[in-house]
Amino acid sequence: MQLEVREIINARRRERYAANPEKARIRTRVYYHAHKKECNAKSLAYYYAHKERLREYNKAYYSIRKLKYADQHKAYYAVHKEKIKTKKIEDRYKLGPGGFEELFNKQGKVCAICHDNNWGRRRPLVDHDHGNGKVRGILCTRCNLVLGLIHDDPIFAQSIISYLNSNLACDVNEKIKKEGEGK
Repeated sequence: MQLEVREIINARRRERYAANPEKARIRTRVYYHAHKKECNAKSLAYYYAHKERLREYNKAYYSIRKLKYADQHKAYYAVHKEKIKTKKIEDRYKLGPGGFEELFNKQGKVCAICHDNNWGRRRPLVDHDHGNGKVRGILCTRCNLVLGLIHDDPIFAQSIISYLNSNLACDVNEKIKKEGEGK
């Protein structure tokens, strides 16, 4: 008798769900939020009671689908490679949707330091302040590497410039002397 009542109730629930699945999802969500602790406790109790069986099931399920999903992932990545890379950059540096392209276009699609558009084998790189995470611009690999090597220190960069200028003046003076001696 009790089994028949349960079957009737379950049949009515299935009919209600089939008639309006969105309403059933909302009802389930509302119930869960109202009884979150009990639902989680029930779920945890079930997990501990059937731990080994669930592990075996999940292991078998994963091993069967592992190669299939790996192939699907590779195929998707091959088709959407640039989109995925741009999305990762925008998420990492909090640029927002289309933020990378907007910044890149604002710079004239050239490196912010050397103003060259030859990116080599790598794509343009986002330069950011490691202290506060603020994005400064888009750089080529060479300029980004130089900034990394000097640890973004403007005083050190200025001393490099001074050094280069002083040696440049020496080289020019030596050339002039050699040219004068040759005459």
